[in-house]
Amino acid sequence: MKKRDIVIAILIILFSLIVAWVINKSLSKGDFITTNLSLNDWLNFWGGYCGGVFALIVGYFAIIYGNRNNEKAIKLQYKMLIEQDNRKELDDYTNCLKNNLNAINLMEISSLVGTIDNDNLMHSIALSQNKRVSIYSQDLEFIYTLSLKTVVKTDLEEQYIKCWEKAKDYYSQLLDVYESLVRRIKTNQIETKLQSNINQQLNQKFYFLKIKYGNINEKQYDNEIKSYMNDLAELNKSLSTYKKDINGLTNKLIILRDKISPLYKRLFDLSVSLIKEKECTLKLHMYDKA
Repeated sequence: MKKRDIVIAILIILFSLIVAWVINKSLSKGDFITTNLSLNDWLNFWGGYCGGVFALIVGYFAIIYGNRNNEKAIKLQYKMLIEQDNRKELDDYTNCLKNNLNAINLMEISSLVGTIDNDNLMHSIALSQNKRVSIYSQDLEFIYTLSLKTVVKTDLEEQYIKCWEKAKDYYSQLLDVYESLVRRIKTNQIETKLQSNINQQLNQKFYFLKIKYGNINEKQYDNEIKSYMNDLAELNKSLSTYKKDINGLTNKLIILRDKISPLYKRLFDLSVSLIKEKECTLKLHMYDKA
C-alpha cells in the first residue's frame, strides 16, 4: 500500500466526519432542518452512512489496485514483446554474420578444386557460379540487416565491413581463377582430341599422297599439308604450356587462399565481438523502453 493511498483514505474519512458534523449541527441548532425521526431511525441512518463511507474506501482501494495490477500486466506483456523482438533481431544478426562466414568458407573452395570432374567440367563451372551467386545474395542480406539499424554504425561494425569487403573481393578473384583453371583443363581436353584428329588426317594425307605421287620431295608435301601443319603447331604450342598454365593458376589459388585465411579469422573474431556488443545494446534499449 502506497503512502498516497493511505492519505486519500484518511481524507475520505475526514470529509465524511465533516459532513456528519455539519448534518448534526444543522439538526441540533435552529430551524435550518426540521425532522421528526426517532432515535432508531437516526441510528439506522448513521449506520448506513458509516457503511457507505467504509464501502467508498474499500471501492477506492479495489479500483486503484485493479488498475495497478492491469498496468503491471500490460507492462509485463510489453516487456516480453520487446524481449522477443530483441531476441529475433539478435538471432537475425547472428545468422547473418554466420552466413557471411559460410559464404567465404575456404574448405568449400578446396573441396571444389579437389573434386574437379574431368568428365563433366561444366558442372564444376556451374558450382562456382552458384557459389558466386550465394556470396552476392549473402552480401545483400548483410547490407539489409545493417540498414535496419537507426543509429550510427559502431567502430566494430566499420571494421567488420572493411574486412568483409576485402575478403569478398579476394574470394571473387579466387572463383575467377578457379573457373580459369577448369576452362584450361577443358581446353586441354579439346586440344588433345584435335591433335589426335589432325595427326590421323595427316597420316591419311601422307598415305594418299604417296599413292598418288609416289616418292615426292618435302616441298611438295609442305604445299599439300601446310594448313594441317600450322594447326598442329598451334595446338602443340598450347599443349606444351598446359602444365605451366595449370601450375600458375594453382599458385594463384594458393596466394588468394593465403590472403583470405587471416581475413576469415579476423571476421570470426569480429563476429563474436559484434554479437556481444549487440546483446548489450539490445538489453540497454529494453531497459530504456521498460
